[in-house]
Amino acid sequence: MKIEMPTAAGDGIHRRGLEDSKIESARKFLYESSDDDSFASNISSNDNFPVNVTASMPQRTGYGGRRGTTNLSGANIHEEEKPEPSRYQRCCNTLFYRGKSRNGRDSMKKICALMVITIVLVFGLVVMNTARKNGNGIFAMHNNANNANDGRGSSSGGKTHGKLKGNRQEKFHQLIVEEEISSAEDLDTPGSAQALALEWVAHHDGAKLKPEDPQTVQRYALAVLFYATAGTNELENAADAGHWMESLNWLSKKGICAWSGVTCEGDLPDNVEKDASDKNLDHHGFVERLELTELGLMGDLPAELAALTRLYKLDLSKNDLKGTIPKEFAQLTGLRELLLSHNLLTGVLFEGFGDLTNLRHLILGNNRLTGEIPDHMARHLTELRSLSLEGNDLTGEVPDLEQLTKITNFNVQDNQLTGRFPTSITKLTNLVQLNLGRNHLTGTFPEEMMELTALEKLLLREMNLHGTIPDELFTRVTRLTELGLSNNKLSGTIPSSVGKLKDLHGFFIGQNKLTGSIPRQVGLMADLTILEVQGNKLSGSIPNLVSALNGLEIFSAARNHLTGTIPPEVGQMHRLQSFFVENNKLTGGVPTEMGKLHALKQCRIYDNRLDGEIPDEVCELIDDEDLVFLGADCGHKFTCDCCTKCY
Repeated sequence: MKIEMPTAAGDGIHRRGLEDSKIESARKFLYESSDDDSFASNISSNDNFPVNVTASMPQRTGYGGRRGTTNLSGANIHEEEKPEPSRYQRCCNTLFYRGKSRNGRDSMKKICALMVITIVLVFGLVVMNTARKNGNGIFAMHNNANNANDGRGSSSGGKTHGKLKGNRQEKFHQLIVEEEISSAEDLDTPGSAQALALEWVAHHDGAKLKPEDPQTVQRYALAVLFYATAGTNELENAADAGHWMESLNWLSKKGICAWSGVTCEGDLPDNVEKDASDKNLDHHGFVERLELTELGLMGDLPAELAALTRLYKLDLSKNDLKGTIPKEFAQLTGLRELLLSHNLLTGVLFEGFGDLTNLRHLILGNNRLTGEIPDHMARHLTELRSLSLEGNDLTGEVPDLEQLTKITNFNVQDNQLTGRFPTSITKLTNLVQLNLGRNHLTGTFPEEMMELTALEKLLLREMNLHGTIPDELFTRVTRLTELGLSNNKLSGTIPSSVGKLKDLHGFFIGQNKLTGSIPRQVGLMADLTILEVQGNKLSGSIPNLVSALNGLEIFSAARNHLTGTIPPEVGQMHRLQSFFVENNKLTGGVPTEMGKLHALKQCRIYDNRLDGEIPDEVCELIDDEDLVFLGADCGHKFTCDCCTKCY
């Protein structure tokens, strides 16, 4: 029997059949394992793979009921479950087995490796570029780690590292800069009021407002004010750490309308009693009034308050604020009252004040302001009712005020103003208070002052005014409660029409060159409490009618040329505390009726021509410790055993 050996060709066919079987099994494995049906169908359609690959593919249930893995020959392999291949792995596997030879498959492997490396590099570059632009991701994590490592995070006195801390803070930062509320430089300066307020509102504010919330900006602005003036860097319970005398609810999770000194739209007015537990106050309304007077605020006045765009009253008077008045305040076009008096503010009155055309009351007195009063203020602030600039270092002339027709109070006392007396003032017929005293203004006392019939206070002390007091002044300007014309160069006599000032409390006309006598009509000023005519050239006697001044507390007629005696009717002025008649030519003795003046504290009667002795009734006032100073001429014509000082 002849045995036929297999030919080479037959052997090759047999081997190719085995290889084709393995390839077919691999193909079935690759596409049967895919979770992406669309991807598998697309690949199989391109390669003309059999449609029904599942039916010819051996299956096995592995651990957990999942399909097991299969080797290329189709035999089941019992091993631990492996993760299913990704799309990129399946793609590469397909490319491997599509090669016609081992060399082809090796080339495919290299191509796939290059593809993976390229994808990884491109993805990494995209992530790095995004992180650099946004300040988050890897770089933000790195910066936060640095902040924690160098001990300058929020846990150490509230200081920041100057880097943004997360996406939330970044959004607040971007909002504040874009709205031009604060500069990026201030926000990035560690320990600044702006940086502290930013970190507080972003990370420590219990209200957790979103950056896009319309109330966020107001909350931030008030936080800047607090950190700029309270002397603390604390971020937790900050209000308790600052030196404000009253800071109820400040920097708490409560709405800003519940913070002390803050009044919002729709809140109850001041004259209505408010319940501290009223939940209606705990909301985030728009701030209309910010009133923080006498609370111990120290530091610079922050420009961020200009973000309170609905503000119509800002009162920070009687504190220790310094620095200049921010020019950004010109943006508060709805502002009606700006009260910053009794602080330590410096700088000039900037031209932006002219933009505050709704301003009614501008009170900046008793600061350290310099420069001139800008002309534009007088031209544009036509709604002004009060302009108070006293107690500063303002120079130059008083501008033309003719446009301020609604003004009722104009006060520039205690400055360094020069020039002629501003006659434009006499056209402001609504004036109730006029105070130009203690400046270097010159000129005559204008007769046109009698046109200001609404005047209640006329104070022109310590100037260089000369001329006479018009006789008709007191017949037309009859509402005066205070008249101050002392320390000038006025001449002439005191008009007898002074008796028409029945509402007058203070009459200050000393240190002039007035002549004549004290008018008897002064006794008709029933409400008078202070009468000062000292330092003139008055003659005649003290009128008896002064006894009708039951409310008089100070009578000063020293350094004149008065003659006659001290009228006994003086004893009827039971509220008299000071009686000054030294340096005159009075004669006679001291009336015993003066012993009835139990309110008397000071009595100066020296440098006269008195004789006799001090009555015992007057000395008893000293024994009772009512009269603390009694000065008289102690000599051979006049004796005083109880005087506190003899001349």
